[in-house]
Amino acid sequence: MNKKVYPFYHTEDIYTLKDFLDLCDKKYAKNVAFSFERKKEIIKKTYHEFYEEVVKLSNYLIDNNYHEKKIAIIGENSYEWILSYFAIANTKNVVVPIDKELDLESIKRILGKTGTELLFYSNDYSDYADEIKKSDLPIKLVNMKDILSSMINHTVTKKEIQKYKAIKVNPDDEIAIIFTSGTTGDPKGVILMHKNVTRNTTSGMKFVEMKNKAVLALPLHHTYAFSCGVLCVMFAGCENFINRSLKNFSKDLEEQKPTFILTVPLVVETFYKRIKKTLEEKKKLSLVKFMIGISNFLRVFGIDVRRKLFKSILEALGGNLSMIICGGAALDKKYQIAFDNIGINVLEGYGITECAPLIAVNCTKYYRFGSAGLPLTCAEVKIDKNPGEDVGEILAKGDMVMKGYYQNEEATKAVMEDGFFRTGDIGYIDKDGFIFITGRKKNVIILSNGKNVYPEELEFKLLNDDGIQEVVVREDNECIEAEIFPDADYIEKMNVKDVKEYMQKVVDNFNKSEPLYKNISKIKIRDTEFPKTTTKKIKRG
Repeated sequence: MNKKVYPFYHTEDIYTLKDFLDLCDKKYAKNVAFSFERKKEIIKKTYHEFYEEVVKLSNYLIDNNYHEKKIAIIGENSYEWILSYFAIANTKNVVVPIDKELDLESIKRILGKTGTELLFYSNDYSDYADEIKKSDLPIKLVNMKDILSSMINHTVTKKEIQKYKAIKVNPDDEIAIIFTSGTTGDPKGVILMHKNVTRNTTSGMKFVEMKNKAVLALPLHHTYAFSCGVLCVMFAGCENFINRSLKNFSKDLEEQKPTFILTVPLVVETFYKRIKKTLEEKKKLSLVKFMIGISNFLRVFGIDVRRKLFKSILEALGGNLSMIICGGAALDKKYQIAFDNIGINVLEGYGITECAPLIAVNCTKYYRFGSAGLPLTCAEVKIDKNPGEDVGEILAKGDMVMKGYYQNEEATKAVMEDGFFRTGDIGYIDKDGFIFITGRKKNVIILSNGKNVYPEELEFKLLNDDGIQEVVVREDNECIEAEIFPDADYIEKMNVKDVKEYMQKVVDNFNKSEPLYKNISKIKIRDTEFPKTTTKKIKRG
């Protein structure tokens, strides 16, 4: 419910993945859709080649009587992974994306629970496939590359295209069952429909202008990666280089020179720390800060020299990177400001798997640092708050909201209210329609005096100290405690002798700037990083 009207980019409204692929083929047939490295060779696939290979794999499924079945995919990011998803969904089957970091027993439980009848797997997961074959699961297993190899020398025929087109897919048909990796509790299977995924994509692209080329590094089994990292890039007709492993990400950025990427806060923070460390080692940090001051002064008069002035810094990220779309968790606005200073626009978005996943995103031209963005045009967003309170739970309604949780009607009813999905996130909407997130409802600390304290708010402020790498704020015997994992490099550089004493001073200074009820009265120092989910969010326990 925007309180201000913004001039969005025009996009077509698409309601099925099949229509989505048809449109991409029609508009961008000769454009390169995907590129990837295979045996030290860069392979490129145009949009039309991708379309034809989707048709071929779809016909394999049709010929083997896979219709309205559950079909799972497991593997590292690959062209075959994306191809498999499209073929499964566009033949009226349901995709079950498997988190490749799960243990074997968890994978088997998901396959059994969903009644999956076919599993596409990559070579890297052949050992898992062998173990699944030995189990009592009634499931067929197919190596994705074996299927692709059989299609290489096969030209698609008119008859095959007609067979593919004869399968009618509807907006309310199920497209995927995605098992969430929440920071607390057991994962639930989120049922998404075709319209959830496609409308989410087309509405999101009214906000963001994507050009030329991206590098895809987000794990494809997550909705954010597929909906935003694949579909949005396709909808813009751009090339997407598929990064196979995060350890190659920096190399891929330098070699592929993308103009934009989609990623998570941890990666943005890592880029920032790496750049800062390099400048410190070269004793150029003070000079760069001085140059930023001059650059920002010139920007006031409409003179933008950032790309030239900070060219050597930008080269480490490929040289062409001008936009980073960040989601999956909250991002401290200091990183947005830092990258904006050197000519890279970091746009934060907000979503949840149950909303396929986008609820809001900042616009290429209209954004607020620290904000989660404006609600999608297909979404209605409201804040459920008590009288007298400034913040409340964020509720969302629209074509992007899931069908429900798989075989869990009770859990579905618990989060749905008059068509609105209760996100569990706490926040507010400002006068211009931008959403701001202040915490999670399940993490709130309710003090004996009735005051609510949102741990994330305190954690964000504590993380402004360079000596803190990670922190979790929680309640302990009616007191607020901060458990801190120090930044070892910074502690060593500053020659800190007593880490706990250092952290106590940080907390004492923090307490002076906060109301008494938000004061932290206990600290705990960790020797290791906090355990994390597969999306790199800290598990709060």
